[in-house]
Amino acid sequence: AGAVQAGAAARYFDGVGGWTCKTWGQSVEILQEHVAKGTFKEDARQLAALVQLERIWQEIIERNKNPAPQSGGLLGWFSKKPEVAPIKGLYMYGGVGCGKTFIMDLFFECAPIQKKKRSHFHSFMLEIHHRLHDLRKSGKGRADVETVADEVVDQNGELFCFDEFNVTDVGDAVILRTLFDRMWARGAILVATSNRRPDDLYFNGIQRDLFVPCIKAIKEKCVVHHLDSSVDFRLLMTHSSQLYIVTNEEPAKVAQAHKQLDQLFGFLTSGLRTRVKRLYTQGREIRIDTAAGGVAMLTFEELCSKPTGAADFIAISRAFHTVILRDIPFLSMERLPEVRRLITLIDVLYDHRVKLLCSAAADPFKLFKADKGASQDEAFAFDRTASRLVDMMSDEYKAKPHNPPPTETGLPEMQAELMGKEHTDLVWNRYDTDGSGFLDVKELRTLLEDLRFAKQGHRNVADETVQEAMRLMDADSNGHIKRADFDSFIERTGYSVWYL
Repeated sequence: AGAVQAGAAARYFDGVGGWTCKTWGQSVEILQEHVAKGTFKEDARQLAALVQLERIWQEIIERNKNPAPQSGGLLGWFSKKPEVAPIKGLYMYGGVGCGKTFIMDLFFECAPIQKKKRSHFHSFMLEIHHRLHDLRKSGKGRADVETVADEVVDQNGELFCFDEFNVTDVGDAVILRTLFDRMWARGAILVATSNRRPDDLYFNGIQRDLFVPCIKAIKEKCVVHHLDSSVDFRLLMTHSSQLYIVTNEEPAKVAQAHKQLDQLFGFLTSGLRTRVKRLYTQGREIRIDTAAGGVAMLTFEELCSKPTGAADFIAISRAFHTVILRDIPFLSMERLPEVRRLITLIDVLYDHRVKLLCSAAADPFKLFKADKGASQDEAFAFDRTASRLVDMMSDEYKAKPHNPPPTETGLPEMQAELMGKEHTDLVWNRYDTDGSGFLDVKELRTLLEDLRFAKQGHRNVADETVQEAMRLMDADSNGHIKRADFDSFIERTGYSVWYL
């Protein structure tokens, strides 16, 4: 039997240990070799999941060798989108830290197709509702769920990997069956991870009878695999108590934690001027009172005691690579809305590799106490949250680059992983519009406006900000930036430049 441990995916993507995407077809054999060597711990359920993913891999290859025929002639213009031979997906569920997200991500990276989508399920459903809203607002074409499903498949391809599949919103429950039925008819393959078996999804939801057919469809279209383990692989990684400060809500410890987090903020921002940041999402303003250089300082009350949601947290994940969160309190069923917001917040930050420093009343697994006999939805979900909080303090997690949500600007330079020379070339060529070999003030302003829009949802850049950026990059102080100066600045600052 084979098993995986958290953090191994990145290494194996680079081919360490003899496992690369090119050798995915032999992944079971390779894992068995590593178990024999002692590299991995033995876990038969993880091996069984890999067997199913190899089946999907092979079926994708076979289907793409023999694509569905297209309607020809005039009738082809009016025919419905072609239905494609189905491939049964995989629905993996189990407790926190059992390796299900790792296995799915490894498969996604190696899947033998170019067009594919990997998303946290919260973010995917938010995207679906946005698309429906935009269609209705535009008045163009049919504004229904099937139209959106066609758009999603056309743009993202056939493979959809969803992390933390869970349904808690009645709006999602009502449309999911229609959405998935159309996607499956178009040949979409669903691979999902969840803490819950399909029959327990939306268990106490309003009008659950409308959602039950979707559960049946998931069980028909996917192999359901219980991926449980006695080992939480993420908890094997080291973590630093300096980044998660326990106060027990004692005034002296709370004050000391505030002082320590203030010092860490100053250290991370390297003396940059602290500013108020205003983010915009869905027509609302999110005010961040303490921010600098891609780091935001916020309180639990600001993020979780107010009517915030996934859209707000996604905007924050786009704008900041590090979040400092003060004063997470003891939580109980009496504070259920705040519990749910904290669960969503941690899910979003974790999914986009935002670094988290925080002070809290207790260790992660002691923060929330669910009453006996109460709904277990939040208890299940908070176990995941606690495990992720521990993971976010580890060296493995801290070493991962920020992966901000995509933006409509399409700027590849927003991704920290893409800050190689070829992408610096792309940025330079895009904004040196006159080909002079220099960036003047006007060109620099355009660059900063695009970055501001991508990060904060607006293009308002103060003259002082442009002047500060020019001062930082213009080594000769002659009013324009040479390419050598630009490269030198990027080399010195890394991707923090994009958080000016």
